[in-house]
Amino acid sequence: MATDPPAGAVCDPQGVCRMPARGDTGSGVEASLIPLPKALRPLSVLEDEAGHKLSPAGVFKGKMIGVYVSAGWCPPCRAFSPVLSKWAKEHKDEFEVVFVSLDKSEQEMRDYVTGKGFVRQPFEPESDRHRAAESFGVQALPTLVIVNGDTGAVVTSWGRSAITKNPNGCLTAWKEGKHGVSWLQLLKPW
Repeated sequence: MATDPPAGAVCDPQGVCRMPARGDTGSGVEASLIPLPKALRPLSVLEDEAGHKLSPAGVFKGKMIGVYVSAGWCPPCRAFSPVLSKWAKEHKDEFEVVFVSLDKSEQEMRDYVTGKGFVRQPFEPESDRHRAAESFGVQALPTLVIVNGDTGAVVTSWGRSAITKNPNGCLTAWKEGKHGVSWLQLLKPW
């Protein structure tokens, strides 16, 4: 699970995080700028289930990221979310879900996502959530876009199919830059 940002870390909406430099005495005078990869900049403000702000750099580092655009009013979303939550918890050291809500109210979002263990984009401002969905090419719900957290490279938008049809092999495939699911796996009815 993601951790709180280190002492003194601040991330701005443009995706730049100011982190204490090595050897910094804590005065905050000496600091380095760590920009987020371009593809991840729409997710520059994140929070945990309790609403505590998180450092995106800390969430993304060393992990594959599943940008999950979903809503509680969507039946396929309600069916897939528990599957994704269980799978993500089993792979928590290597994978993090970032939930982007398209719910109609903050309360609907909280009712839908609480207990699933997802990091999320804050509900407000609404334009940020829609901008994030648009930047990842979301055209239908639910969509799970897989992004390399270190490089920002978008690996696939077939994350949902990969977890459903190839749960034991998709993470390795994503790390290799592959879709995580084959056409044969997609065509199999079982």
